[in-house]
Amino acid sequence: AVKPGEIVHFSIHTKRGETSGDVFVLGHALNWRFNRIQGMDRLVDHQSVAQETGGEILVNWKLEPRKKQKYFYSESALGFKTRYDYWITVPLENTRKANSKSGSPGHVKEDATLEGIFVKEKLKMLKEWKEENLISDEDYRRKVNELLEQF
Repeated sequence: AVKPGEIVHFSIHTKRGETSGDVFVLGHALNWRFNRIQGMDRLVDHQSVAQETGGEILVNWKLEPRKKQKYFYSESALGFKTRYDYWITVPLENTRKANSKSGSPGHVKEDATLEGIFVKEKLKMLKEWKEENLISDEDYRRKVNELLEQF
């Protein structure tokens, strides 16, 4: 078991590459801070980027927060806020309230919620592929039906 104040480092290796980072609780939020996603480091070579963009640092990827998620922000000594687009926080209080309101065991509810989120993400991805003409209308409908039958 992880104790408060401890950080869990993770590294997952798949065919697409390594995904790695840290998970920890800070304040009343679960924090996910990523270093690599599918084998890609976050930052691009600073020298070439500075020449191409006039000093702006580009990234290979950035996270997009979903419902109830947000980017992590920190404030410098001078009062400037910095947004970290590789670091997502999820409030823990909402999870506790949702579990305490339901009469069902938390584990079953979590599994159902995770499965629903997984299906929803796949549906969004299929819709984007269809809109970008990466898959046909027929393939889109078939895959949507397959996903909905599983859920």
